[in-house]
Amino acid sequence: MQDLLKSVHETSWQEWLAAVTGLISVILGIKNNIWNWFFQIVSSIFYVWVFWQAHLYSSMGLNLLYFLPMQFYGWWCWSKFGPQASNRLPITHASPALMAGCILVASVFAAGWGWFAATHTQAFLPYLDAAVTGLSISAEFLDSRKKVENFHLWGVVNLVYAFILLPPQKYYVSAILYFIFLILAFVGAFEWRRLMKSQVSKSSANS
Repeated sequence: MQDLLKSVHETSWQEWLAAVTGLISVILGIKNNIWNWFFQIVSSIFYVWVFWQAHLYSSMGLNLLYFLPMQFYGWWCWSKFGPQASNRLPITHASPALMAGCILVASVFAAGWGWFAATHTQAFLPYLDAAVTGLSISAEFLDSRKKVENFHLWGVVNLVYAFILLPPQKYYVSAILYFIFLILAFVGAFEWRRLMKSQVSKSSANS
């Protein structure tokens, strides 16, 4: 407990900002609010610094090279991409083929980048870091296309960060944040299923 309190007291303003904006982005995402992408962008920028300090280089690269571009893409998709271009993108389930492709991409990335990080850097738990990075790549894509299953992948990612990757590095604030994300992943999956049923009901009523 003393180490936890000391860590919280010594937490940098960058980590606090990354954590707070990340939490806001998840809450807004669950509510199907497009402004979640703005807060994701801010959070990713500051998590580049946090993960660099923690020697989680795969996670750092993920935020810098993938999350930032994908968040602008997701923002565009949510605002412009729909059945008739200007319509809001509906919430749907991912097809089995799409999910298989996402798992394949995550697995290949975990093996390939994990090997590179293990042999060329001083990364902490390089294969596990690479694995959650690969899953995050797939989850972010599913999120950008409003697929309910994005929350399932985020649940796994958040579990690993909260209990395995961050606590040994004494990044307790971020570990607590990812534990909250884990809970919100369950909430988000439930809420998006509810919203999806509501969409179907409205569509049936208008037809």
